Amino acid sequence: IGETLDDAAGEAFDKVARMLNLGFPGGPAISKSAEKGNPTAYKFPRSYLDKNNKYNFSFSGLKTAVKIEIAKSSIKNHSSKITHDIASSFQQAVIDVLSDKLINAAKEFNVKEVYLAGGVSANNLLRSEVTKKLSADIKLSYPKNLIYCTDNAAMIAGAGYFLSQKYPNRIGSWKEGEVRSQLELN
Repeated sequence: IGETLDDAAGEAFDKVARMLNLGFPGGPAISKSAEKGNPTAYKFPRSYLDKNNKYNFSFSGLKTAVKIEIAKSSIKNHSSKITHDIASSFQQAVIDVLSDKLINAAKEFNVKEVYLAGGVSANNLLRSEVTKKLSADIKLSYPKNLIYCTDNAAMIAGAGYFLSQKYPNRIGSWKEGEVRSQLELN
């Protein structure tokens, strides 16, 4: 339904955490810092794209806006308040876009259940926002145990399965060790 046009959400979290010197992985580091910040302190952009790309994601502009704000605030000598406010405002911008697009897609395609998966699914704000925005007749599921909120082999295997179903004559045997990127398949 939608895909990233540049940086994925998790990648954006990692890069912004690095800019703020918060450590790796970025998701938990940003989330922890954001708890102490103001999510409205900075007016970071939300990329909703045009009608033809309404479910795609783009976080490069947001990442650039954060970089510019860090430069303006002299991040080398910044206070922890500035760091927390930037982290919180950044996180809110990502969560607004992810949750809005998810809710709109769920409504448009009349789904009965939504699953949050991948690294960003561990984000408590994302879980909370999606829970608030989903209608009562749509079930929300996500891993309770955070060790299952990773970009893992099962997700890669699932993607490989669906690609092999879509392009049965273009994927080599796994026994041959042949690997092709999605770009080669299109």
